[in-house]
Amino acid sequence: MAVDAGIAPQRKTDLHVRLLSALEEAGDADPALLAHHADGAGNAQSVLRHAPQAAKRSSELGAHRETAAQFARALRYANPSDLEVAPRCMKASRTSSPSLTGGKRPSRSCARPSR
Repeated sequence: MAVDAGIAPQRKTDLHVRLLSALEEAGDADPALLAHHADGAGNAQSVLRHAPQAAKRSSELGAHRETAAQFARALRYANPSDLEVAPRCMKASRTSSPSLTGGKRPSRSCARPSR
C-alpha cells in the first residue's frame, strides 16, 4: 500500500491500462484481477465483461463478500439502458453473505442477458 500511495493518479491509471491489456492478451488471467485493472483504468466495457465473470467464480468458490463486491463493481459501470440488470445484481449483493442467506449461494443471474 505504501508504494501505491506514492504513485501519481494519472500514472496509476496508465499502469492499470497497460496491465489490463497485457493480462487480456495472455488470455488466462483471473477475472477478478482483470476486473480490478479494468476498474483502475476506468474501462467500463472491460469492467462489465470481467466483473460478472469474477462474481460468478467467487460465488462458485463460496466467497460471498467478493461476489457482492464484483456485482457492485459492475453496477457502478452499468449504463442506464442496462439497469434491467440492476435488480438482479442488487438482490445477489444483498444476499451474498451466508449469514443473510442461511448458507445459500447468491443468484448468478446478474450477468447481462444475451441479445
